[in-house]
Amino acid sequence: TLSIHSFPTRRSSDLQDVDEASALHALLLDKGIDPGVMCPDQVIWYSKKQRRLLFGTALGWIGRAAGDQAPKWTGYGYPAPEYHKHPTDEWRDVWVVTEDYLSALKVRWATPEFTAVGLSGTAMPDALGAQLVTHKPALVVTFMDGDKAGRDGAVRVANRVKGLGFQCVDIHTPEGKDPKDLHRHELQELIYGAVSAARSEEHTSELQSPVLS
Repeated sequence: TLSIHSFPTRRSSDLQDVDEASALHALLLDKGIDPGVMCPDQVIWYSKKQRRLLFGTALGWIGRAAGDQAPKWTGYGYPAPEYHKHPTDEWRDVWVVTEDYLSALKVRWATPEFTAVGLSGTAMPDALGAQLVTHKPALVVTFMDGDKAGRDGAVRVANRVKGLGFQCVDIHTPEGKDPKDLHRHELQELIYGAVSAARSEEHTSELQSPVLS
């Protein structure tokens, strides 16, 4: 393995590592992630054997394919991580749920006051449902990819969140885009707008609720 944050400069094998690390850094940039700016505290390694970028998360290590191998994301350990959150982040009052960890890292950078969680898919796992019941956030925001699978997944996640008794609102990601494809100001506009609308709706609902004597 090698760290994409380190660039050795001595032996010929080290020079090969430099080229490889540069290529991996370019891959992350192509995915909308500048690791040195957006997530300097995120541990990222590369497994040459598996050809995967390895990310340390709150539940353990996950790997993202650096080529076209499947699956795109995989978890390590037993049990393998079912969702992905930065290891130093707390559970805050607002959660923003994305399909993958790279989008979660981009959201985390844009809105650090919220908790960003990657699902590694379009379904809400049982382990995250357990955290929901334990930490009781005021709001869950679904921010899935801008395609049919993402929209259908947002409905499934919202149904489960609401079924557990919590408020959930969806962000309609622009068609053909992922959250990680968006610029910081675009992420902030969409997320803050969704949170503001949800809080306004909740306040209106409280005002309209009948008063029981």
